[in-house]
This record gives sequence, C-alpha cells and structure tokens, in this order.
Amino acid sequence: MAHRVSIRRPYRNLLAIVLIATTLVSGLATQRAVAQPAPTVVNALCASPWTGALYYQPNGCLPGYQEIDLTAGEVTVCANRYTGQVSIPRGTDCPPTMLPLILGGAEPVTLCSSLYTGAVRYSPGGTCLGKEAEVIAAAFSADCLTSGDCPRPLPEVTDTIGAITSDIVVNDPAGGQITDVNVVIDVSHAWLTDLDIYLESPAGTVVELFTDVCTVEVDLDVTLDDEAATSIDAVACTPQITGTFQPVGSLSDFDGELASGTWQLQVTDDASANAGLLWDWSLEITTTNGVLPTAGCTDCFLLIPGTSGAAAPHGVTVSRITAAAPAGLQIADLNLTVDISHTFLGDLHIHLLSPSGTHVKVFEQACGVAVDMQAVFDDEAATGFDCDNRLGFNSYQPDPGLLSAFDNESASGTWTLVVIDDSNVDAGTLNDWALGFLLN
Repeated sequence: MAHRVSIRRPYRNLLAIVLIATTLVSGLATQRAVAQPAPTVVNALCASPWTGALYYQPNGCLPGYQEIDLTAGEVTVCANRYTGQVSIPRGTDCPPTMLPLILGGAEPVTLCSSLYTGAVRYSPGGTCLGKEAEVIAAAFSADCLTSGDCPRPLPEVTDTIGAITSDIVVNDPAGGQITDVNVVIDVSHAWLTDLDIYLESPAGTVVELFTDVCTVEVDLDVTLDDEAATSIDAVACTPQITGTFQPVGSLSDFDGELASGTWQLQVTDDASANAGLLWDWSLEITTTNGVLPTAGCTDCFLLIPGTSGAAAPHGVTVSRITAAAPAGLQIADLNLTVDISHTFLGDLHIHLLSPSGTHVKVFEQACGVAVDMQAVFDDEAATGFDCDNRLGFNSYQPDPGLLSAFDNESASGTWTLVVIDDSNVDAGTLNDWALGFLLN
C-alpha cells in the first residue's frame, strides 16, 4: 500500500537550521532517565510496507521498505499515544490514538531507536531507555536573507577598464636564489580567448602565462609548471579545465632572482561584451634554500571586465553565508536555492564557492530574454534548467558543474555565491539564496 509523505518547501523559510523537529504534544508517558551514548546522526528512516511503522536501519532500508527522507522538508508522521511508536499516516490524518508529529520543522524532537529491532518511538521527555539509542537528523540549511546579505542589486558590466592586476608579496628571509616557480591560477570567463595573462617578478621580469586559450566559456583552475607534459595552448577546451600544464612562456626566466618582494599577475581582456572573474592565484617558489611557503592572493574575487561601455559599478555580485554544521560531519549532498529577478537571464553566470575553496558554476547564460529565476540546483534533479518553468523553486540539475564537487568537505565556514552579469544593458536583483546540506 502506498503511503503519502507530506513535504513542504515554504518560500520565506529557506533558512531554518534544521535537526529533527516536531510539535510538542503532552500526553505521552515520560520515560525514565538513564545514561545515554551520544546521539546517532541519521538522514533517513525506513517505513514498514505492512504497518507503516518507522525504523532506523543504519545500512539502508531493507528491500520493500520505504525510505523517509528527513532532510527534504516537513514530514508528517504519527506517534502512538501509549507506546510512542512512530509511523507514517495511512490517510491524510492521524487516528485518535495517534499524535501528529512534524519532522523537519522548527523545534527539536527526540526519537529513540531500539538497539535490537531498530523500531523508532517518540519520547516527549527527550529521554531514551537503556536499550535504545537517540537518533537525530543532520540536515540543516543556511539562508542569505536571514544572514542580512540579501537582497543585493546585480550591476551590469559597463566598466571601461579592460585590465586588472593582482599582487602577492613574498617574504624570503633567507634570501636564496630562485630555482623553480609554479603558478596556480583559478579564473572564470565567458570567452576565455579574450584573456592575456602575464606574471611579473619583483625584479621586473615578465613571463607570459597564456594568451587567447579556448574560444569557449571556461572555468580554468590549473597549475602552470615548466616541467608539465602538456602546454596550456594544447589543453582540451571543456567547460571546466583542471590539471598541470606548461605556460606559454618559461617560468625558468625567474631562476637566479630573489623571491622577496611584490609579484604581480597582469590580466587583460582584449575584447568587449564578455567578462570573467579572477577567483584566486598563488605561487609555489623553490630557492637554493628550499621550498618557500605557498604565497596566496589577498585581493581576489576581481572582476575581469570587457572593454566596452561607460564607467559604472562592476558587474559582479559577491554574497556570503556562514554555516555552522555539527562537528565531525561531512557533506554527503548539497542543494543550492537561488531567487533572482533580472530582465535577461542570458547575461548571468552563477558560481558557488565553498569554505575550502572549491567552486562550481551552476548556471550560465540560459533563457535569453526570460526574466527572473526561482530554482533549486540539485544534482539528483530529473532535468536541466527549464526556461519555461523557471519560477516556483523547482529542482534542476546544475550546469556545467556538479554540486557533488563539495562532497566530503566540511559544511562549516563561509560560503560565497558569485553572480556575474556580463552585459551592459540589463540588470537585476539577487533576492535570496540558500544552501541545504545532507551530512554524514
């Protein structure tokens, strides 16, 4: 018999830090307090196909049992008034002998799982018996509106500056001479072939890293190393390029110089209409005294504008959310909810950056004149973004990146949403965004 699970996704409640939640209802017997082990974190329960009773099965649901996802939203279940056993409702309402509980709501609830059978019951006093284990769900979310960082305007790209520089200051007290330099660079651009990128040492030596690579939209996160097997000029042009490549110029030109001083990355966009973002870059330097600590960029998240238009604010929006996950848990799944108003979605590129520095592009220049977006980006969604059904917080696969790139990272820390508007005609507003995590 099929059982219906009620799952709601309220618009303004994108945030709420969620564990297992319920409406606390009096009338169940209070259980005797005993010493308990630490709660077990669970993401799903299993419903019996015969009775609908809920069980915690740590290795996944048994064949035929229905998985109840405790992280997807509010789930209505029923607790027996006398035994506390929890089950999913057979109809739309719980019978008189059962109390309705809401899992995935706003207040914590204790569920107790038998150590022998896995059967789950509700304990209104928050205490489990000696032969039971407390189970909680480790789902939670973080929201931009609640953090105070939304809404934000999405400015157009109308900057006349077609070049940027970014500096890294290296300090080498030992003063050894350089024997090897590698450059790590992380950049996104709507038309990578527009870019010419050079590195200048404190001594004034300039080396060409690459120019006019890949006539496509690219996220490029690579290490440039003279000893690599393949030149960056020969890279296979895919939406996301990673790996180690030889630069166009020779980084050995820096050999024999001193490492200390200001190193400058010079990025020129030599065409109009398209823009990009310098996410990060760093230097790996070896001298006659050994390997120096990696020197990283402190002024990144820099817009790389095109060369057309009148002076105006940069067309990049950076919004941040700080998440605090339960200690010791890692991301098993992540969904991104985005609410944007815009007059031309085809201008936009949307990226998500994790606290660990991983970034994924979830949306790029789709829908043309279609306006506004209310979408949940989810690797497990059935389809890609649907321009005709873009409102209502439906679920879509991200493109070109996958949110699974964040799996096994910690959810705790500052997450960054970056929206690039690469046109100088239309603009919009980032109304809100939120993250939903599944942890293990």
